[in-house]
Amino acid sequence: MRVLLIALAVLCVAAAAALGWVVLRGRLRGRSARLTTDRARAEVDALIQAAEFPVTLGDVVVLEDDRLKLRGAWLLLQQGSVVAAIWHSEHGPVITFRRSTGIFRTEAVEIRLPNDPPAVLELDDELYARYDQMRVKVLPVGHPDGKVRSRGLFVEYTNVGRRSFFALSDGKLTLAWKVRRVQPSAVVRTSTVPPKPARS
Repeated sequence: MRVLLIALAVLCVAAAAALGWVVLRGRLRGRSARLTTDRARAEVDALIQAAEFPVTLGDVVVLEDDRLKLRGAWLLLQQGSVVAAIWHSEHGPVITFRRSTGIFRTEAVEIRLPNDPPAVLELDDELYARYDQMRVKVLPVGHPDGKVRSRGLFVEYTNVGRRSFFALSDGKLTLAWKVRRVQPSAVVRTSTVPPKPARS
């Protein structure tokens, strides 16, 4: 009987120790996850600040009487630096470029670009010439609309009427927008609201 009681006591102690380790490990993992998330957010903030955009994630801006909350973005990177950003809002995306005060409003268009975009193409009965292109890494931040692959080609086309469209393509999926530049004087930043973290 005494042997049985001793064995039961040993099992209880072992079970308590195991439970304590599970709880401690969970807490450590939770702390590690929070530290990783905080570090990632700090790195993203540093990337955006270095690009010197006229807007940032979480901004509420007024463009031409439309109030846009920039809830997410696709940051376009080359060699570790952000060269452009496609910001997402309830009124559609806006696009900004590194160290430029201009903001481009967008209108989505349907077009398919091959891996090697042509020098000239037709859109809405108008001819556009390829003006610039760059291979980019795409980093989603905040709450952007939809998903894209982590790497793609960002292309700018222009025509004789000085109209432009931008396209982001990975060879299979192409997202394209006609754009027009909004003068900095027409942009009003009413507040900066940190975006809510995504639900796990």
